[in-house]
Amino acid sequence: MNLAGVTILYNPENSVYENILSYISELDYLVLFDNSERQNKDLINKLKQLEKVEYISLNENKGVSYALNIGAKKAIEKGFKYLLTMDQDNKFPINFLKDMKDKVKSSKIENVGIYAPVQKPNTYQSEKELKEYYHISDDELQEIELVMTSACIVDLDILKKIGFYSEDLFIDFIDIEICLRLKLNNYKVIRFNKLILSHNLGKIVKYNLFFKKGFFNLHSPIRLYYIFRDGLHLSNKYKKINFYKNYAKPVFITKLIHILVIREQVFKSLKYIIKALLDYKKGKIGKIEE
Repeated sequence: MNLAGVTILYNPENSVYENILSYISELDYLVLFDNSERQNKDLINKLKQLEKVEYISLNENKGVSYALNIGAKKAIEKGFKYLLTMDQDNKFPINFLKDMKDKVKSSKIENVGIYAPVQKPNTYQSEKELKEYYHISDDELQEIELVMTSACIVDLDILKKIGFYSEDLFIDFIDIEICLRLKLNNYKVIRFNKLILSHNLGKIVKYNLFFKKGFFNLHSPIRLYYIFRDGLHLSNKYKKINFYKNYAKPVFITKLIHILVIREQVFKSLKYIIKALLDYKKGKIGKIEE
């Protein structure tokens, strides 16, 4: 199985080199799209020396969708049918990608747009918690509604048919939107339930609220801007499937609770959320204008 890949870089640390080494041997071609506005020159020079790598930088942050689309279009130009989409922080265990490729090749399920492993957040430790969180069945393959973008194998023929990743979205909801479009066009998202990949959710804060313990995934004020603005944009685009009620509203409420409970950068966060609402009404998309 010939497989291309695209990995999105953003202010990468040197550890990213080892992450890429964990899967590049199973790829035939890898696009490294650097969204950093200031490059880590030592790291980039090392990455450029890897075989099969094409490094691309426009010296500005063009957003996740733009980078994914560049990777997809480059892979299509070179005749690839499948594309691995990666975050810079993901590292595969030994033979993990090989196992994924074998399962894609042996799958008898038709019309699959995306294949994915189980993404285990760093907040969930036990197998029971993970199964409850993801509604994991005992089947080896399971059709699911949504999956995170990273560590997925995308069928490029199907991606061309439904359209590429929405560049109206800058960072957030990109994974949800592409999965919804697949479903609306009668394609499937399949998860390999026996392949579990640890996923770092970023800044995590523990809480003990009303005798209930858990974790908050905190976002910067600018990230909250994109979550609210682009969530509203999709709510308007997908009114027929009630995107606001089913997807955006639960996220909005959760993020507001996080801000008020943790009380970190409260006023700045609320300022950017208000800006998101105003910019949504103005029809603004893409990178934030400050």
